[in-house]
Amino acid sequence: MRRKDDLPFGLVFPEAIEMQGSHLKSAPFPVGGGRREQGASPKEGQGEPPYVTHTGQSIKREWFCNAEFDLTLTSPHGKTLPEKFLEAARQMAWHFWPALPDSDSLLVSTPVSSDFLAYLNGMGFRPPVFRTEPDPERLFTPFGWSREAEDLNRRYRRPVLHPERSIVAKVNSRKFGANLEAEEFSEYGKGFTPVYCSDFETLQQWWNGAQDGLYVGKGNHGFGGLGQIRFQHPDSDPALGENLERIVLRHGGIVIEAEDKIEAEFGALFHLQKDGNFTSPKFHRLLSNESGGFTGVVIPQEDSTLRTWRHHLENAAARIAKRLFRAGYFGPVGFDAYVCKSAEGSRLRPFSDLNARCTMAYAAHGLAKIFPHQAVSVLQCSAKLLKLPRQNSEWASRLGDVHFNAESRRGVFFLTPLGIGLHRHSMAIIAEDESRLIEFKAEALERTTNGG
Repeated sequence: MRRKDDLPFGLVFPEAIEMQGSHLKSAPFPVGGGRREQGASPKEGQGEPPYVTHTGQSIKREWFCNAEFDLTLTSPHGKTLPEKFLEAARQMAWHFWPALPDSDSLLVSTPVSSDFLAYLNGMGFRPPVFRTEPDPERLFTPFGWSREAEDLNRRYRRPVLHPERSIVAKVNSRKFGANLEAEEFSEYGKGFTPVYCSDFETLQQWWNGAQDGLYVGKGNHGFGGLGQIRFQHPDSDPALGENLERIVLRHGGIVIEAEDKIEAEFGALFHLQKDGNFTSPKFHRLLSNESGGFTGVVIPQEDSTLRTWRHHLENAAARIAKRLFRAGYFGPVGFDAYVCKSAEGSRLRPFSDLNARCTMAYAAHGLAKIFPHQAVSVLQCSAKLLKLPRQNSEWASRLGDVHFNAESRRGVFFLTPLGIGLHRHSMAIIAEDESRLIEFKAEALERTTNGG
């Protein structure tokens, strides 16, 4: 297996894509609004079609952000989710758009408002086309290959080849990840080795033999903190056993691991091609809440912590790509890692979670491409915690001098539209360095959240 050099036009996408009944050659695929020269303003970028057929016909992508993907994998036929989960997950499409060039389209459940477009255009951004119905002439690109994604793919004139859904379900399970970590990363210490429990009986066996301490339980197919729990062993609270059993039943098993004192969390993205080649990984810092749910991404201009461990993480990407290729998977890949405290000092866990799909970190990397040589962050926040204005244009007065300035190319702005009942919103922060990024964040939260 060979690692390809970093692609000048893309983030995590292949140089070519196979389609049923068509032969393609590669063409520039700029992520996040088009190719831009250093110092150019966002509106000056020109979106380019991602692929050209052998007849010279350009094909533009259409993205389907089925962010509930992981939660559908418990059942081979696609699990029916509670309506509130499905609605919240589908709304994540609005958080995803910065990853895409303006030539692409993004499927959304609600028509985009002129107010939101005016807010983005006023800052110089050219978002992708927001569509509520599929365009069969485009190249279908889902967040992950669920049964629904497969059905949608067949509605397009050039259906895209993809791995079998059984393979996708297998490699996205935490059981697969636990086995991968035990077999590929044993030199990093036994303390990181998670335990997979397929049913309540095996969970009880683990409980009876476990050492006292703090643990994290993760559903075999969880997502964004759903199906995750932190707990103490031993614990006499009968509700704990009920919660653990519920995770086992709803998520097809549970993986349990000791809780570490984390100093820094990393995420990595790459694309694994069908022939086993893979793109150079792109790295970022991860932000998460107490339950382990994703809350944001930071891409510092300079990251000394990442520089210390980068070689290990690049090596981890190669090992992961090898195992996924052997399993028959190809497509987008993300994995998590972290540095934690130990008696010997800082210690790296080079692999802690696997996502054989797209991730919400794409948006931050899209912005990092628009704003090179600057620190970038994307933060998600519950709508309940925000003092939401009536119109998107009012964010400028609400944020004041920290709102994004098109001339300085720095500041804070919101990525998500108002007035459509979103459960979560995303704010983007662009700054000259990480220290200013932190200052912007504090000031923005003080001015936009209930109680500061």
